[in-house]
Order: sequence, then structure tokens, then C-alpha cells
Amino acid sequence: MRVRKFGTLLATSVAAALATLTLSTAPLSAQEAVIKGKVTTETGEPLGGANIVVANTNLGAITAANGTYTLTIGANAARGQQVVLTARYIGHKPVTRTVTLSSGEQEQNFQLAEDPLRLDEVVVTGVAEPTDRRMLPMTVTSVNADQL
Repeated sequence: MRVRKFGTLLATSVAAALATLTLSTAPLSAQEAVIKGKVTTETGEPLGGANIVVANTNLGAITAANGTYTLTIGANAARGQQVVLTARYIGHKPVTRTVTLSSGEQEQNFQLAEDPLRLDEVVVTGVAEPTDRRMLPMTVTSVNADQL
């Protein structure tokens, strides 16, 4: 008995077409969530180097010099889950916002107010753990925003 090559070729083509259709529609149903935005001062000046962090995760982003950021969250987490975003910058009050994740892009802009009491938040001591400035046994030098 002879096996027709046409039948094998047709079956292979149909299987390949079905596999292509299945794989090409998978990304449409499960897209990642992309949060984009800008971090500025109350006067509208961009804050380059600000931190945007998703609470209780290791996800975060740092703003570019123009204050913009992009944060990508995997498709498995982008199913209507609510997350808490926090924007921080030295010398400014942090802003926290709850966001509901959805597939595709969404925009979240932050305006941070200045807080001169937060200028001593960073102390570089050269040890493994942070130390409160008042607890240091030695004299330290401070760098303020004007000196930067």
C-alpha cells in the first residue's frame, strides 16, 4: 500500500498553522502591565534620580534626568491586582498611591513636596548597617543641596 505524500504534507501544514495561531494569540490574552510617568517638584521641575518602588516586592525604577520612569510588571501579576507605589527623593516627602494593575500601559505621575527636615536622611559611615547621625562617636561633614 502506498502512502500519499500530499496527505502528510497537508496534515503537517495544518498542524503548523494551528500551532502558529495558538502561539500568536497567547500574548494578547496575557500582557504585562507597564506603568509610566513623571516625578516632579510642586513647581513642575523634573526630579532625576527619584525612586519608584512597588511595596512588598523587589520591583522598582529610577527616574531619568527628565523625571520620567517606566516600570514593567509581569503578566501573571497584571490581573486586576492592587499594588502600592511609592515615589521618593531625598529632601522631599514621599508620595504613596494605590494602583490597580491591568494589561498594557497606564500613567502615574507624582508631585513631591520639599521637606527640609528630610535632608539628613542619608548618612554615609562606611559600615555595613545604617547609623543615626546623632549616635555617631565622631564628627561628620554634611553636604547640602547648594553644594551639589
